[in-house]
Amino acid sequence: TPLVFIVHTDTIEIEKFIPDYDKFLIEEITDMKFISPSGHEFHLKKEQPFAYLLDRMKLIKSKRNDIKSSISFENIQKIIRTKDKIIIQTLENCYISSMIIGCDGAFSKVRESFGITHPKISYGMIVRTKRKSENKNITVHVNKDYSSDFFAWNIPYKNEWGLMTSKNPRHCIEKFSNDKKFNLSGIISAPIPMGTTKSYSNNCLLIGD
Repeated sequence: TPLVFIVHTDTIEIEKFIPDYDKFLIEEITDMKFISPSGHEFHLKKEQPFAYLLDRMKLIKSKRNDIKSSISFENIQKIIRTKDKIIIQTLENCYISSMIIGCDGAFSKVRESFGITHPKISYGMIVRTKRKSENKNITVHVNKDYSSDFFAWNIPYKNEWGLMTSKNPRHCIEKFSNDKKFNLSGIISAPIPMGTTKSYSNNCLLIGD
């Protein structure tokens, strides 16, 4: 997603995780509003920030620049397993290794090649609008019409509307849009692996999504 939302109780903690987080900071969160289907509201407030809203794209670009000289982007064609070796064939090269680390997303080719069970998949859907939200603070909607198993949200600092659900994501975002009167142009959608699953096999580790 374009934004990353990091929850911490202490600024020292986020500085340990992202030392230069202030370069990417959009907002320090001290107040969030939760709304039930019947319209009842609950506010989570604290004098000191309990969460930090960061610009995800700037963060990724910065961290990628730090290591880009060590990375080669190639298109994997085939992963072959032998008794003690792994052969990775790309359009550009062929690599032989004793181990492979898969960081290739929710629909991992590495996971598939090693026969590791796929996780359950939910979907995040986000829309950025030109119309400013009437909300002053981040608003979370706990409403089964918008998500049968998670929640929907509005982040006014970036005019962002979104939700996460494992069922009928298109129907949910359309219902959310109709109720809250925001335009659906430019939907960003991404799969999100959920739950605890096996993340290793002989000579293989899976990391991240």
